[in-house]
Amino acid sequence: YAARLIGADGLASWGLAEQDHGGEDRARALIGAAQTMGIYLAVIVCPGADDHNGCHPFARYAGRHDPARIRHQMGLLARLAGAEDDELYPNNKQIRIPGAIHTHTQKRGVLWLSTGERFDLDTADGLADGFTAWAALPLNSAPPAPPPVERRPAKAVEPTRTTGGDYKDFIRSFNASNSPASLLQRYGGQQTRDGWSCNC
Repeated sequence: YAARLIGADGLASWGLAEQDHGGEDRARALIGAAQTMGIYLAVIVCPGADDHNGCHPFARYAGRHDPARIRHQMGLLARLAGAEDDELYPNNKQIRIPGAIHTHTQKRGVLWLSTGERFDLDTADGLADGFTAWAALPLNSAPPAPPPVERRPAKAVEPTRTTGGDYKDFIRSFNASNSPASLLQRYGGQQTRDGWSCNC
């Protein structure tokens, strides 16, 4: 089962920095970074198909918050841990919910809490005890606001009129000096492994 972490109100109470690699070593690094930052974290480690051996580190927040603020804090966490920061949630994509069975491996995985507790979610006791312990973790306080995005205007290029008065030379010059990727980044886009997303 999968769900979006942004509600109908446009706000969210969950954050995630999805990891495709690193397995339990990556989970340890993320928990260490969370402890340094004072974030309560729950990391689900579950190998997937092919070389996918990552983890899902979740943070729960008290109240409802701007998704951009949560993504910002999840990015800080990932970078402090030396982890991947290109798949930050909440966004407009769905993510496998905690405790759901992985499509390819038919397993739930292992749950690690930032308190140091570890639970095997593929056993009945581990599933019950793990989510009971997770529910007892304090909720995180409001995430910090990200720095404002610097909006740089496109480089001014004087149009050159061709015979007939159109702007073909201007368009060619603009296209030659601005790649699509640079324009997306300039106006707040974020590149992910699946393409581009915006902070909306």
